[in-house]
Amino acid sequence: MGIRRDDGAEALLRDVLEAAAQQQALFAAAFCAAPAAHNVHGHTPLHVAAAHGYARCIPALLAATPNGVAAADAAGRTPLHLAARHGHARVVRLLLKADAADAAAAMRDAEGNVPLALAYLHHHDRLLALLRPRSPPVDLVALARSPVAAFLPAASASDPSSDDDSDSSEDDAGGERARD
Repeated sequence: MGIRRDDGAEALLRDVLEAAAQQQALFAAAFCAAPAAHNVHGHTPLHVAAAHGYARCIPALLAATPNGVAAADAAGRTPLHLAARHGHARVVRLLLKADAADAAAAMRDAEGNVPLALAYLHHHDRLLALLRPRSPPVDLVALARSPVAAFLPAASASDPSSDDDSDSSEDDAGGERARD
């Protein structure tokens, strides 16, 4: 049995894709209309865009709220924390270009994690090379064993992972999410 071409299914797929593109455009416009607004969790539109990998929205949101990259939500997480935790390399790169990026990279959330630690804990090793230069020293070996031990004073931070910064599955400008 061969696969039969169904013009109705193709038309439906085109309609669905067009609706999705329109919805994304409306979503981006809504974000940019109220960039300083926040929800009950303290998430600004920049937090939401960073967490979901909506790279296309990031430049406009940063332009509207230049220090928004260092805005903490109710759990003490910045948009950089959320992008690192979810593995959105392109979003991390965009956020690191912001004026307050150094402050955001050094901020600890309510659990004591900096964005570098969240990237490491969630196995987004390709982000480590991006975040390491901006982050305070974190002993990633100790973090893997015990999250609390990683923040005790150490002679030097060590990292068993590679510095490979390839992004073969990097999220694209359209807000697609990278899958690890």
